[in-house]
Amino acid sequence: MNKYSNEIKKFILQRISKKHSTSQVAKEFELPLKTVEKWITAYNKDPNCFNDKVKINKKETDEIIKKYKEIKKDNEILKAMISSLSKKTK
Repeated sequence: MNKYSNEIKKFILQRISKKHSTSQVAKEFELPLKTVEKWITAYNKDPNCFNDKVKINKKETDEIIKKYKEIKKDNEILKAMISSLSKKTK
């Protein structure tokens, strides 16, 4: 399985956006047409998908969301424990 850099993917997409046909660009750079089509689909869904800085930020964001969910769960447990303890002391 070939792994292409984001720079190559962006370059190929720029060529296609400058009125070159997808099949023509795929042949020119000896790339599988299906691969190029997948890049186009990914780009159409998210124009930042091949931007490395955005991916780093997305990774950081995912980690923050995960941590938030853990803290929220812990908070709910603590609330339940406090509620339970306050009922026992009454």
